[in-house]
Amino acid sequence: MAGKDETKPLLDASALDAKYGDAAAATEVSGAQRKELVKGIARGDEAGVRLDRANTMAQSTSNAGDAILHKLHDQREKILSARCSAEAMEGDMDTSERKMSRMACEKCIQRWILWVIAFMFIGGLLFFLYWKLEIQPEKNRNCRRWDDQGKCVEDGGQYDGGGGGK
Repeated sequence: MAGKDETKPLLDASALDAKYGDAAAATEVSGAQRKELVKGIARGDEAGVRLDRANTMAQSTSNAGDAILHKLHDQREKILSARCSAEAMEGDMDTSERKMSRMACEKCIQRWILWVIAFMFIGGLLFFLYWKLEIQPEKNRNCRRWDDQGKCVEDGGQYDGGGGGK
């Protein structure tokens, strides 16, 4: 019955006559019995139709369930793949974080080195200015004797006079 497209009654009044002939209509089978028999067959036909519908519904439900299970399996595979990707990404992020903190430390050290070099340069410049403005003129003032080139000659040592301060 499941594969049939159309359902036909198992037995109707004309089929009953064809099967039993005129004897079915005769006195042996009364009209009430015949009606009850036809009603029972009709109920059987209705039950067969309901069974066919239930079978069709069960098959469609089974197909829908299979499709849902297939989709769930695909989603599970995607989730597992995403989890593996996330774990790999987390490892990459840890590595990147370590590199970034190392680079920040190096930048801080480079900044300190730059400041040290800048202070040393400024200190050297200040010492040079102090030398030119304070110490050199003092030596020139204390010089007792100058040579022809404008250098101070004192006790056998030569000092650069910076232009001769005679």
